[in-house]
Amino acid sequence: MNLGGLDLNLLVTLDALLDERNVTRAGQRVHLSQPAASAALAKLRRHFGDELLVRVGRDYQLTPLAQTLQPLVIDALTHIERAFAVRADFDATASDRRFSVSASDYAATVINAPLRQQVNAEAPGVIVEFQPMITHFAIEELLRRDLLIAPVGYGFNGPHDVVFRDHFVCIVDASNPALKRIDDGESDVVELLAALPHAVGRFADVVTPADRLIEQLGIDRRVAATVGGLLTLPLLVLGTDLVALAPRRLARRYEASGGLRTLEVPGAAGLPLIEAVYWHPSRTSDAALQWLRTAMVRSCALLPSE
Repeated sequence: MNLGGLDLNLLVTLDALLDERNVTRAGQRVHLSQPAASAALAKLRRHFGDELLVRVGRDYQLTPLAQTLQPLVIDALTHIERAFAVRADFDATASDRRFSVSASDYAATVINAPLRQQVNAEAPGVIVEFQPMITHFAIEELLRRDLLIAPVGYGFNGPHDVVFRDHFVCIVDASNPALKRIDDGESDVVELLAALPHAVGRFADVVTPADRLIEQLGIDRRVAATVGGLLTLPLLVLGTDLVALAPRRLARRYEASGGLRTLEVPGAAGLPLIEAVYWHPSRTSDAALQWLRTAMVRSCALLPSE
């Protein structure tokens, strides 16, 4: 591939060199002989006016410029691969496409099981790869992946379809003595949330529906444990004196074992957690993404009500 006199095949070699930091291994990775790989490195050095790889002892290290280039090269190759993967139509039954979907641990867990059933039935060769959630979202970030699963109304913009709904509930270990006062009618959920130490799921600087619910209830929350995400909250609460606000769909998975008690929280229904699938506007007509988006919506329609 040639663009303005620049051989874009060198981009693949550059990616291998920056990743392997070894000319021989990089050559093997892109099926070049050692002399050919060395010649490619020499061309790249001339183009950038930089050594890119410098020897330090017995190893090679990246120059500052090479460190800057590495994520740009990865992004460039990703965009090129996606550009050549786009087709006017999409045959799900024959496709072996790998989709990249950014989602929280909780959203991926809810969506994965029904989506796998849909994919296995309609597109057995397709792979859906869930990646960590974007915390600082800009619409341009959607060019780095195929789709994003994120809550509606929390700073995520762009075209989207709702996939499922949930709301937050209070979870507490079933043996917690504070439950007896509730069972005896001497206390309520709000008082329990105010009295017990909390386990909290964080998403960088994102304010979650759980945070808004605590604020709405006027509770001065005493945080004793924090985790990134929501999936491990029930495990933090089990066997402890902690309390947490967790999505109902997640809490339900632990409820059946008898280890956790789930309590509805006043006002929680008015602050629902609505998860949607987002895509970049420029990719609205991508037939493959249209299929995956509708597969998500169709599969999640079969989920039990929250």
